[in-house]
Amino acid sequence: MRFETYFLQAWTNKTFFCFTCMKPYAVREHHRCMATCKSCHRQDCANERDNTILCKDCGRNFYGQDCFQRHKHRTGGGKTICEKFFICKECEKFVAVSKREDGAVHVCGEVFCKTCRTHNLPPHTCWMPTEKLTKKKLEAFQKSQFLYFDLECYTVDGQFIPNYAVVQSSLGGQRTFPENHADIGRDITGELCEYIFQKAHKGFYVIAHNLKGK
Repeated sequence: MRFETYFLQAWTNKTFFCFTCMKPYAVREHHRCMATCKSCHRQDCANERDNTILCKDCGRNFYGQDCFQRHKHRTGGGKTICEKFFICKECEKFVAVSKREDGAVHVCGEVFCKTCRTHNLPPHTCWMPTEKLTKKKLEAFQKSQFLYFDLECYTVDGQFIPNYAVVQSSLGGQRTFPENHADIGRDITGELCEYIFQKAHKGFYVIAHNLKGK
């Protein structure tokens, strides 16, 4: 394993890192980018487009003998790609077994609800699921500390520059940046980050109001 991969895996807490799209991911079969074969889900697939092989078991096309054999290969004690994904012979819908609820069987016409994360036949109504906290999780949550912050910004060439911030702590207290309101108008990113990432806040959860990154 190259050192860069090991470092990025440890830093992002993910099993894999793609150097093509520069994204970490935990499950090989769930990663999608231009470098990943959509059939065998490998980045080093020969991808022989002139040698298409149809699998009679899962109903999917594979590009070359190597691509076909890899989707049948079992790693560890898990399922093969052939067992994880198939095309339904009745409705011709792509089915990802690995993304289904335990024991859930595919039913033609079903849809996946992103709210309750289950497969259902329409019409389907649901609600936001509640978190089931174990005693251990509840104790950990009760001991957790939080920082909440909100930003005011101005724009320069289409870029948003933070010039005012309010930070509140679950321990009580509030800080504003800049502290002197007369200084509002300059970039306060550095001093805000220095405050949030200090050692005293190690282990804190930081929650931003309406923050979006690009």
